[in-house]
Amino acid sequence: MLDRGCPGIMAYFKCFATLLVLPFVVWTDSGAFGFPFREYISGKDSTVRSLYQDSRGYIWVGTLSGVSRFDGTRFHRFENDDAPRDEIINAIIEDREGNIYLGTANQGILRWDGESFKPFPLPAGPKWNTVNTMAVDNKGKLFIGTGAGLACYDRSIIKTCTVKEGLPSNVIY
Repeated sequence: MLDRGCPGIMAYFKCFATLLVLPFVVWTDSGAFGFPFREYISGKDSTVRSLYQDSRGYIWVGTLSGVSRFDGTRFHRFENDDAPRDEIINAIIEDREGNIYLGTANQGILRWDGESFKPFPLPAGPKWNTVNTMAVDNKGKLFIGTGAGLACYDRSIIKTCTVKEGLPSNVIY
């Protein structure tokens, strides 16, 4: 009969070998050997606050300094006159008609209709301009969580709900 020594020696050897090889794999994958790697977004744009894939397949990326759209090949950074430049984009959502809504930290909501960004009406006051989150329900209502409470947009009517109506806090994330 053969003496096999410690019964778990092969398991320990495999674990040890993996620990030796893993840093090398991570190092080579990071481009240490000149493998191509593209940095698509840099600077303040590298801090992503929101991601959304729309009905056409585009991926919208909200950052600390605006919004970009990825078409599967390249990023398009919106920098025209009506685009939110140097604005934090906290939330992105699409309605049934294909309009894209950007919830910003200071400018409220901007709506992209396929050609340009336009301000979207919210109740008056600076805290209503701090949009933290958005959702669309199955009836097409747009719910907006802000620094001043919850707003619901339904066919040109905006209803609001705050601590006065029973919310535990006016800040909705």
